[in-house]
Amino acid sequence: MGRFRRSLTGLAAALLIACAAPGAAQAHAEVIAIDPADGSQLAQAPTVISITFSESIGVDADAIRIIDATGRQVDVVPESLAGFTLTQPLPALSDGWYLVSYRIVSADGHILHQASTFGVGAADAAARTAVLAWQSANDPLVWGARAAADLSLLIAAGVALGWALMRLRSARLQRLRRAAMATAALFGAFALVVAALDGGAAWIGGAASIGAAARVLLLTAAAVAARRTASAAPAALAVAAVATMGLGGHPGETPLGALLLLSHLGAAALWLGAAPAMLLLHSDPAVSDDDALAATRAFSRWATGAIGVVAGGGLLLGALLTEGFGGGLNDYVLLLLGKAAAVAVAIAGGAWARRRLWRASAALGLRPALRRLFALDTGILLLVVALSAALTLGSPHAGHRGHTAAIAGCRADAPLAGVALWLNPGKIGTNTLTLFGAPAAEAIRVELARPESPGALVVPLSAAAGGSWASGPGAVVLPVGGSWEATIVVNADRFSETRAGCRLQILP
Repeated sequence: MGRFRRSLTGLAAALLIACAAPGAAQAHAEVIAIDPADGSQLAQAPTVISITFSESIGVDADAIRIIDATGRQVDVVPESLAGFTLTQPLPALSDGWYLVSYRIVSADGHILHQASTFGVGAADAAARTAVLAWQSANDPLVWGARAAADLSLLIAAGVALGWALMRLRSARLQRLRRAAMATAALFGAFALVVAALDGGAAWIGGAASIGAAARVLLLTAAAVAARRTASAAPAALAVAAVATMGLGGHPGETPLGALLLLSHLGAAALWLGAAPAMLLLHSDPAVSDDDALAATRAFSRWATGAIGVVAGGGLLLGALLTEGFGGGLNDYVLLLLGKAAAVAVAIAGGAWARRRLWRASAALGLRPALRRLFALDTGILLLVVALSAALTLGSPHAGHRGHTAAIAGCRADAPLAGVALWLNPGKIGTNTLTLFGAPAAEAIRVELARPESPGALVVPLSAAAGGSWASGPGAVVLPVGGSWEATIVVNADRFSETRAGCRLQILP
């Protein structure tokens, strides 16, 4: 109990230090706006597709694909990236529905696959469903590779920690230790290849890819070290491999998030990851009842501390990533609740076993019950890893206004109908202004004014990639939030001027 209290005290101190340390906002690119809007039907074919994200992104070749109802890719000009906005020039499009399929890599290494649709002219609304059938279906492969890699890693780390710390020793467990290390290295390499093919050059070289490569190397070294029966090196190498999971991903952008993730994963390996080893130990007739119960008591002492870190650390991490569950009961939160429920079942089973264990002897015949308990824990491990892999494909900010409204935008009135204006991040302070869909012009500017205040902030724009117009760095500094009037002024030449307005809502 003294060691357990010291561990908890150290964890609490580390959390306080991490909370006090400055950190960046959680980096996870999300689509703020897409023009034409998803499901929109246009009288005239657009000349460009623009997608605005909440942060800087990485793109590989053919990041946007425009597909018609026959499955043919119709875009022929490469897309371009300017700031947070990805644009795709379009050829002349005939009437019908089109799928906009895009793939980008956010700053945290998350590979985002999404799609939207738009119709042109007399497009049959029922045909939109047929167009959606051409959407890329890479997510199941990515999820499967990630789940297999994470599952094998936790089992390998759990077996190694059980061998080194809990004295879980037998000939079968030595074979499991060797096989688990080699299997984890192979599945880790497979997941690395899948992610590299999926994310392309934009993913390779980032923190997530570096962490994945380091993980494979560490597990390969652990597999070699596991050939020595008495060696504790596989446990150290496996723990180091688990630690690489803090590179990239949603939590890795702040010290607190990384610390919570690593604590959560390490405790999960110590508790749930060791469950297959415990199941094998109790199923091995070569291990005596006394030795099996002694090993279970050792496991119970370690698992008691790990339970609190798994449950508490996981919930704190979920609250951090969702910014206090600001998006409500979205899909991401439902997956978190599913994980919490699975862990609660494992805790309840462990509590029952612990009450009987301290009074147990070989004569009580507790071993068959423990086999069933660790079989349940192994099944829960499978479920928890599957849910965790699904969480990496989703967004913790879905439905959270602080993110969906992170960029202010509006569309101009006639005679510039169809012209879209975006301010990023759409908050008080320095912003970047981008204009899409403007006609050919010699010069364009935007005048920003508060409805109740005289005067206006004049923002000259320069021609940018994909037919867009953008302000210079730091050109737009907004002192207050609330409603702002934007007037778009287009000079086709020095003698003509076209004006149109729209209203922006700026966040504090």
